Amino acid sequence: MKNLFLSALLLLTGFGLRAQVLYENFEGGTANLTWQAFDGTYAGVIANPGPDAVNSSAFVGSYTKAAGFSYSLFGVPALPQPLNLKQSNQFKLKVWSTSATPVLLKFEGTSPAIEKTVTMPAANQWVELTFDMSAGELATGYTKIFIFFDPGNDLSSNTYYFDDLRAIPPPVYETFESPSGITWSDINGTYNGAIPNPGPDAVNSSATVGSFSNNPAFDYNFAFGTLASGSIDISTYNQLKVKLWAPKPTQLLFKLEGSAGIERIRNVAVTNRWQEYTFDLSSGATITGINKILMSFSPGVIGSTDTFYVDDIRAVSQGACAGVTPDPDVIDDFDCNRNATYAGDLDSLSVILNPAPSVDNNSPRVGRYADVAGN
Repeated sequence: MKNLFLSALLLLTGFGLRAQVLYENFEGGTANLTWQAFDGTYAGVIANPGPDAVNSSAFVGSYTKAAGFSYSLFGVPALPQPLNLKQSNQFKLKVWSTSATPVLLKFEGTSPAIEKTVTMPAANQWVELTFDMSAGELATGYTKIFIFFDPGNDLSSNTYYFDDLRAIPPPVYETFESPSGITWSDINGTYNGAIPNPGPDAVNSSATVGSFSNNPAFDYNFAFGTLASGSIDISTYNQLKVKLWAPKPTQLLFKLEGSAGIERIRNVAVTNRWQEYTFDLSSGATITGINKILMSFSPGVIGSTDTFYVDDIRAVSQGACAGVTPDPDVIDDFDCNRNATYAGDLDSLSVILNPAPSVDNNSPRVGRYADVAGN
């Protein structure tokens, strides 16, 4: 068996290099993982029944669903090592079948199971499905992969061909380390270009960051980024994260523009060191053609001459928080309502899986604070 499990590859995109993790591709006529049919029939590795532009591979996997089983059990019952979903948690799978049906991907192990269902858009051709498994990004105990074809239909006995199970990370739009496809300029203030990191630390140890200085004559100074080609898709990846180094407590306005515009403001309490801020843009998930990024430091303030440093503009999905109604009255539940801005030593407060779920607290995630030495 080829040892391609968890092999990292690089995808060249308009926004730089992104790592993907390849789990299964059946190349050479052998499987990388040990697939097993508990119900139905796994025919092993076969010749691609319909090579096309989506999947021209010579070999693929074949599984026939068992009639009489609503959830015909098939998958990998024992992975060589647990899945690591911290970075790469958007799973892609190519599927071919004579019937366009739902496909359910599920991870199990010592961590709470997670699953996602996606419906095939077409039959009799290869389609690539994307499963957002970011709800398990903090888990470390997933040792089983199961795929349910046409779940919930006990009459189905179709044969499914599948290939290229891989995971990719969410988009990274700018790191200021290498060409990203974004041209930065300024409105009112001054974009100073990419410069050496003024204060590398645990939050941001990058060598190079972006620098922007406010013009005191204006109340709104913008760092203005324009995509050379393509657009930013926030239909799924609509939680935008930005690392910021600020010289004083203030606010950061983050805005995207396309067929429409959407913006959010976050309070900035951490000064003279790096902090990552998240902007929830999910309400603009239908906006298309987004090709502009604008950031305003100390928005609405006249007289500011401060210089700010930014880095690592990236996107993640809502994950387990998709469909959850925000509650501004919750200060911080460490799950889906995180409205607090921390200062002082609490800025390094981290989120972990609940180590001891109980009747008193069954929240999936909790806060973890490690006391700083000397305090």
